[in-house]
Amino acid sequence: LATTSIAINRDVAEVFGVGSTVVPNSVDLHRFRPGDRAAARATLGLPADLPVVSFFGFIYPSKGFREFIEAAARRRARGVDASYLVVGGAVRGQEFFRTVVGRSLQLVDLTRDYESEAKQLVDELGLDDVVRFIPFTQDTTNLYQASDVVVAPSQGPELGRPVIEAAASGVPVVASGSRTGGGVVVPGETGVLVDDYGVDSIAQAVADLLQDAECRRSL
Repeated sequence: LATTSIAINRDVAEVFGVGSTVVPNSVDLHRFRPGDRAAARATLGLPADLPVVSFFGFIYPSKGFREFIEAAARRRARGVDASYLVVGGAVRGQEFFRTVVGRSLQLVDLTRDYESEAKQLVDELGLDDVVRFIPFTQDTTNLYQASDVVVAPSQGPELGRPVIEAAASGVPVVASGSRTGGGVVVPGETGVLVDDYGVDSIAQAVADLLQDAECRRSL
């Protein structure tokens, strides 16, 4: 019944299947720009000698938070060391599930505490010393600038805002959910698109980038 439909990229428009107008996400180039990586890491208290791999977005299954964490464990098992940031928090944070309403909805399985699930997964995989959770914040400039690689392991076709915010910050992206880039990413030139959102695919793509500084600079 809508007069018009707007999609953020061509892939999403195809999923909608109603002839949507494509209006890409915008990015503020005054905020998101390349910066001093070492200074950004120092501000955040991150180790200077380890690369930083980051996830930006709500902690929600379709955003791929489990795949991001499990891929970190795979890389560590293969001897690829890094620090990891999970930036954004959950749609409903842990505090919500301490309320009567939150506990009630959880009991009848109408909502889930994905933030606690993510932290439990990190603990089970023995990654507590390298994974840091950062709650939702509008001030993400230095978080991008501190990163060597941003991972967007989406299980849908969105290639959302973190992909272009990372690009504007001069940080290469490993993304899933699109084979063509949807008019947002040029595969192999401005970002790495994995064939699927499986843990092994993501782990390998990030490991390859971490070991190839020239490729990161090129992307």
